[in-house]
Amino acid sequence: MLSVGIVLLDRRGRTCFANHSAVEIARNLRGLTPGETLKALDGTHQLSLRDMLGKVVYCALKRQDRVLCYALKRRNSRGSRGELTMVACALDGDEAVAETDAVAALFITDPQRVSKHSSRLIASQFGLTPAETRIANGLIHGKSPEDIARSLNVSQTTVAFHLRNLYQKTGTHRQAGFVSRVLTATPGIVY
Repeated sequence: MLSVGIVLLDRRGRTCFANHSAVEIARNLRGLTPGETLKALDGTHQLSLRDMLGKVVYCALKRQDRVLCYALKRRNSRGSRGELTMVACALDGDEAVAETDAVAALFITDPQRVSKHSSRLIASQFGLTPAETRIANGLIHGKSPEDIARSLNVSQTTVAFHLRNLYQKTGTHRQAGFVSRVLTATPGIVY
């Protein structure tokens, strides 16, 4: 459900786990191919990707902390251009790492991949009532308090009352601060 692709790599740099988003990103883009080892279709990108992952795996095996980033230019299946952002990091672990254990993680984000925020997660994170959750969703999707009142068929006073509660529960004071707090506190979800 996370919009971020997560790939775990073993000591040889092979994929030992890929979440659904990582598989979808690789499948839908002309720039990555899923497989035993992660590959970029372009030769230059392949060398850079292999170098980055090799360095991170090496550092993990030497018990050194290492984080590397790479932007992979690509085209998606609809011909649209853009970049994938890839962040690879060594994982902490003991020296006796089994052959199939993950030693490094790769996080892949695609800015063109639309993510949504789960109402259930937001409500749970901040202890929101169902009415507050509906108003929070409206704000997250860019609606004004007036638009929210109209769409929920409630008065603007009711929306203002719930907004005060939302601000109090999230430690914010304005609509922009509230939206920023919610979007950074809950992970992006793909439905």
